[in-house]
Formats: sequence, structure tokens, C-alpha cells
Amino acid sequence: MNVSKELLDFQCVEFLRTIAYSSATSPFLLNGDRWPVQFGTNCCEEAKVLRHILTQFEFSQVYYLDDQLTKRHRSLLCELDNKTYYINPYFMIPQAIELDQLDSIEVDTFPIVNDEYSIVTLTKDGAQLSVTKSWPGSDRKDKFQFDISQAHNNELEFEDYIQRVFHEEQRTLSIRVLDVYTNATDHIVFPIQTCDGMYIKTNEGQQIMPDSTEFAPTLANLSHKLRVTPKSVVSFMRRSSELYIDLHQKHRDIISNPEATAPRFGTFHC
Repeated sequence: MNVSKELLDFQCVEFLRTIAYSSATSPFLLNGDRWPVQFGTNCCEEAKVLRHILTQFEFSQVYYLDDQLTKRHRSLLCELDNKTYYINPYFMIPQAIELDQLDSIEVDTFPIVNDEYSIVTLTKDGAQLSVTKSWPGSDRKDKFQFDISQAHNNELEFEDYIQRVFHEEQRTLSIRVLDVYTNATDHIVFPIQTCDGMYIKTNEGQQIMPDSTEFAPTLANLSHKLRVTPKSVVSFMRRSSELYIDLHQKHRDIISNPEATAPRFGTFHC
């Protein structure tokens, strides 16, 4: 097969349109359970799955990059035709970004909010790569820092996975739904540290609570995009939250800061 930058970019955007990001799948994975593929997967598994897809298309040099700031996130590095490319499905970057000769670049990414793209800024200084995402209509910024000289092909050990899933910054279990026609994203969210119940966060940042008249039709719309039923979404999120609490108790001895991630035991309601 003739590998090319065009094929690499196609696989990047196709991945975004077919596999949802979902932190809610992490408890299933740690518990050794299977889950319906429609519910997506977390960022580390996104990298693993996309790496597998690319190697199936004969991209032979695809490696992992681990974030140095929070030690949670994982991206990909791809070597092709003597050039180095950065790939990040979690940040919804719809193409591979060439790093050779790069000082700083801004890239349009998803979601699009009120006709405005999200922006990812990449800055490279030697082997150090800084990647920052700005979200339209919000002061939210997400940042990762990588050492591209430390790219590797090692899969995560169980204890490392535990540290990432129960990191103190992990405050919710969620599924992110990218609309393949509008490139907008909506989220189904369960706050694990308060157990206040599942809600929907729209592309514009509105929170729709279960007691709102908008909740049922919005959930039905999101479920349709995931190709599942609203009932299965609620059941999946409920089971994810239960597993999260059980696993937190079970593995407290290997969690770096168990009190920071401890959920307040409450009642799941929708």
C-alpha cells in the first residue's frame, strides 16, 4: 500500500468521526469488562486504537507520546518520508501536524461553536513540544507538554492506568459526541465527585439538567448520533459510576492521592 500524508490525514479525521471520546469507558476497562463500541473510549485507548489502525495501513513508525504535565494524556508521533508528524484525537485535530522546522503554529480544530473553530497552538523548542487548546466562547484552555525524543511503543501497565483514571483532575465521567455534519460536540456528563446526577453539556456550553424539559429530546438526539438508545446511555453511565466507586475503594493502596479523587457517595439519578 502507498502510504502518504493524505492517507494519514484521512485516517485522523475518519477516526474522529467514528470513535467517540469517553472517559466513562475507563472503569469498564480497569474492571476487565467489555462495553459497546458505540460508547467510544478514553484518550489512551484512542491513541492505541488509532496507532493500530495506522499500522494496518502500513504506517510502520507510529509511537506514543506521554504528557509531562499531568502524566495522564497520550498522543501519537508518526514518522513518514523522513518527516515527523504529531497526532492528537483527544484535541480533535483533524490532521497530522508536521513538526520539522516548526516554531509555532495555530491549527483549526473541532468543535466549531457559533461558526468559530477551536484553536490548537503548537510550539516547539528543540525536543520540547507544547500543545494548547482554546475553546470558542470560553476561557477554558487545555495544555499538554511532550518530549518528542521520548516517543515509545510501550503499552500502559495496570498500575499506571489506575493513576491516570483516578488522577485528581478527573472530576467527571463523560461521553463526547461529535456531530459529523456540523462538527459541533455535546457531552453526556456524570460528576463523580458529587454524584449530583447526569446532565448534558451542549456545544455552546449550556448545561441541561434531568429535570429540564429539554433533557429527554436532547438525550434522544445524542443517543441517535451514538447509534444507541437513551435507556442504554443512562444504564451505561450508571454502571460506569458504580464501577468507578468500587474500583476506587479496591485500589486505594496504589492511587497516588486517594482523597483527591474520592467520590462522594450519592445516588445516581437521571
